[in-house]
Amino acid sequence: MSNLIEIDEIISNLKATITSNKGGVHLNCIESDYYNLIGEPIPYQNLGFNSAVEFLESLKEVFKIKNKGINTFVYVVSGGKTQHLEKMISKQKTKSKRKSKSKSSAVVTHKKINNTYNGCYSSMQYRLKKNRQPVDNLKKHTTDINPTNQNNCGLPKKNYETKIFRKKDEPKVYAQDRLQKYKKKCIDQIENKEVKNKTTLEDSFLELSEIFTKKCNIRDTEFNVPIQPKQLPADLNDQTNLEINQYTFESKCKKIVTVTAVFSPSNICVVLEDHNTNSNLLGMQMEFNRMKTGVQTQLNTIPIIGHYYALYHQQRWHRIVVESIVFDNLIKCFFIDTGKSVIINQNQIHTLDPKFVQICSQAMKAVLNKLKLFDEFPFIKEIVIEKILDVKCILIPDSVITNPPTVTLYDLETKMNINDIIISKFYEKVTPTITLRDGYDSAEVKLISMENGYCYMQFNPDLIKSLEKLFSSNQFFGPCIKNARDIDYKNIYLAYYEQNIKGRVKVEFFISDDQVKVFFIDYGHFKTVKVTTLIDLSRINVYLVRIPSQAVKVSLHMFPPEDVTVRTVQELFNILGDNNNVTIYKLKDFKGQIPCVQLWNIAYPDTFINIILYSRLYKLNQ
Repeated sequence: MSNLIEIDEIISNLKATITSNKGGVHLNCIESDYYNLIGEPIPYQNLGFNSAVEFLESLKEVFKIKNKGINTFVYVVSGGKTQHLEKMISKQKTKSKRKSKSKSSAVVTHKKINNTYNGCYSSMQYRLKKNRQPVDNLKKHTTDINPTNQNNCGLPKKNYETKIFRKKDEPKVYAQDRLQKYKKKCIDQIENKEVKNKTTLEDSFLELSEIFTKKCNIRDTEFNVPIQPKQLPADLNDQTNLEINQYTFESKCKKIVTVTAVFSPSNICVVLEDHNTNSNLLGMQMEFNRMKTGVQTQLNTIPIIGHYYALYHQQRWHRIVVESIVFDNLIKCFFIDTGKSVIINQNQIHTLDPKFVQICSQAMKAVLNKLKLFDEFPFIKEIVIEKILDVKCILIPDSVITNPPTVTLYDLETKMNINDIIISKFYEKVTPTITLRDGYDSAEVKLISMENGYCYMQFNPDLIKSLEKLFSSNQFFGPCIKNARDIDYKNIYLAYYEQNIKGRVKVEFFISDDQVKVFFIDYGHFKTVKVTTLIDLSRINVYLVRIPSQAVKVSLHMFPPEDVTVRTVQELFNILGDNNNVTIYKLKDFKGQIPCVQLWNIAYPDTFINIILYSRLYKLNQ
């Protein structure tokens, strides 16, 4: 089978092969069954695939591979064009010995009936003779088997024996043979009719030019709307950049996509999951192979940033755009059809034939709604990669005005909002917890302050740095509280922790009409500020309000809060010096609501800081 065979014909042949077998086709038998039915092997190598399994997995919208115990079967995804065939095959009866016996007994019975009715005519037979016309075929077969009846001008006999033997002597008709009656053209007509009834016409992001459609042998359907060929410049050369159109989402549309790349927590790249998408990508591969792109098309000049080229990578051809020059002959390029990025040698790239400019890029960049402010936070990118990378999901645009568009992703099965799931997972990740490690409940923290006899520990210093950087932007300079009556003790506000550093606070109580005492929930520090300097954070971004407090209050073992003095605080920080990073060990037997801990520092590996502090205070009191 040549490379010019239509992809739709290959898919139709595979559908006929699988549908004709009751209960699907065993994965190991798909190639032999295809050859028995079509007469030619599956041309997966011409399409750039290493095996028939890899080819079937690339068409997940059409074929389904499912395990049944230790066996693996291939099925056709049910659709309008195959439902009537599947129903016909499912009603096919399986032959058994019991049925054959019933047939033989039926022959004997019908022989008796024929012998009984050959010599007489009843009123019932007369009515049958009057109402029924002689059947030429039945006469012919009856005459061949029973020549003595040739001169009999009477009523044609119902020769059941003849019918049974005739059915038995006929050659066996298999499901594959019956499918020959259903021409591919008829199936396509049924499919086109259903598409017209069930879907609305929409401009596909795969807009093939008439030239590319003809060369790749791809049919124009309602989803493949050809566009007018671009006017190519007369002085076309290696330095001429032919701009490739980008697909744009329509407002309020719903698409099934696969996330192929995560550039940052909010910036991703997706590829539409569509049968026409897979077909046209295969068409591009076939056209690349047919052109025998090789040394004669290799780029002999220095690649230009922003220009489009062709690259043979991992046994496939790709359309790429040069993003940057890394070092000497190394360049960073972006695969415009898969959303991947790779660093390669510039000698590997080839010139891109103008016909491949006519099709839109398959990979589309997008921004996840609600996650833009989380880009600089720790842990968030790892969570995004874990949740959505290489995952098929539903995409709904929130804003198509922005470039790239802002979108929300939903789980394909549960229909849950993936953007919200990512944020919830982030909150869970940054929630301060003392976990069990090496048989002890411990955590690595930073001692930031000591207030009212309690120590305040900071669990995620990297998160605090990200918040400080975010709060220093112009977006968080207002709106400020104008009146003391607007204060809500449940709300989270912003206030200046230091001269140029803002932090999240909760209002504790009023000191005067225009002053309040606030507590910095991420620093464990109390401070008096003016009411008019407080910024309502919930009016700027409610998701930043929901981040758990990073300052956790603990009590020191051997130092009850009521016994902690100013000298105790000074001596504790003198022991730690410039390194306030400590490991806390929670006492298991302590039943109070506030954890009671012991401190350990790398500067004193053999003992706890609590013991050292107690010894020094004891000596000072002697």
